[in-house]
Amino acid sequence: MDSQIFKWMMALALMLYLPLLFEKLRNIKKTDYKRSGEYLKTRATAIYSHVTNFYNSLYQLRTAGGAEPTVWPDLDRLYCSDDWNQVLQSVQQAEADDGESLFDWSYWTCSDTLELLWVNHLEVVDHTGDQGTVSLVVHNGQKAVPVLLTMVYERGDWYIDEITNSWTRDPRYPYREWKQAMKQRLA
Repeated sequence: MDSQIFKWMMALALMLYLPLLFEKLRNIKKTDYKRSGEYLKTRATAIYSHVTNFYNSLYQLRTAGGAEPTVWPDLDRLYCSDDWNQVLQSVQQAEADDGESLFDWSYWTCSDTLELLWVNHLEVVDHTGDQGTVSLVVHNGQKAVPVLLTMVYERGDWYIDEITNSWTRDPRYPYREWKQAMKQRLA
């Protein structure tokens, strides 16, 4: 009889523990997937899908003579790292104080003008732990600009920590690292 009670107790314990074990395994898989290179590509694609949709809507409004939106999406807050946003806020304050602008063209559109925007060749170049690098080509009208995104995993998702794109106006500067340029502006 003692053996039978022991078997029943073990079966009961197993029935209570198995759902908890499966829940834990499911959460581990979710966490691992969000840190994967596959998800990193999905996240970068989603970011630039929002960016291109917004700027293309803006382009269509401008070419049709419509009023521009009164509220713009804060792409930096939505898609860039905490460190990026802290540096950006400091640069914006410095620019408000001295009137000298670092942003002579947009790191989102890779241009100082706005035409139809699209992205292709988006690929994960490197991915380790909480950091990753994604390459893509941003097309703004006839301009095609190679871009590297250095991304970090924070706040439960991937965020852009550096945007490196080719600097098309001055051959002495074949590329620009935007966060690094912002830090130099503050120095």
